[in-house]
Amino acid sequence: RYPSTGNNDITPAWYLINYVISNDLIQNRDGSHVSAEETGDRSGMLRPKGQGQLPCSSFRSIPKLSTISLELNGFPISPAMATMLQRSLFGNTVDVLGSDWRKAHFKFHRPFSDLAFALQVEKGGARSIQMAVQGSIIKYLLFSREGKDCSLHSLCNLSQHEQEQALAAVLADILWTAGAAQKATICFVTRDSHSTSILDYSKDNFIERLQLFEFAEKEAAEKFIYDHLPGFKGEGSHGVILFLYSLVFSRTFE
Repeated sequence: RYPSTGNNDITPAWYLINYVISNDLIQNRDGSHVSAEETGDRSGMLRPKGQGQLPCSSFRSIPKLSTISLELNGFPISPAMATMLQRSLFGNTVDVLGSDWRKAHFKFHRPFSDLAFALQVEKGGARSIQMAVQGSIIKYLLFSREGKDCSLHSLCNLSQHEQEQALAAVLADILWTAGAAQKATICFVTRDSHSTSILDYSKDNFIERLQLFEFAEKEAAEKFIYDHLPGFKGEGSHGVILFLYSLVFSRTFE
């Protein structure tokens, strides 16, 4: 069961994401696996709880994976955390998320258009998370922007800057809710790796290359996401997968 923000207000989007996390889109209720191909020192930052080493390997996908620099103040995923993440999503199988997931990211339609408020969504399992985020984006645009026109017409009159602000705010809010309004964890993929493989059963070493950033303040998490938004919305970012992993780590495995 996932926590609320303290006022028992869990958005419909949260239920959809909870549905994904519960493995209904990845694993059958009888435990048999269904591949994802078939399913279609900054202010507010917490100190790292542990250190781990990262492997050096390629992640083969289309488009090419975009990464971040290790110079950012985060910490690499530990072997134990990598194993728990893999098993929480796939059980004891060796599968990874399919190509539709790897291609999926959070990209808006053209600014100042009839669909300026809407994310571009393709078919596949990643669509469920994108649509969950979409619902929260609409809610944010209509009800959460102080001093802004929040009419239905305003949804079609968004600039790129306003789109990006909305996306960062919504992603941070969902992660903050997952962390019981105490923390948010954000995952990105590192550009460089410098050690041997952690998980022998991992096909692509994607999980082992994760860099984690923990925040004790929602505003700090939102600013970090906004400053590094290409990590979620850029082509090749694998943004939906990274958001899914961020959600799991924000919630913790307990």
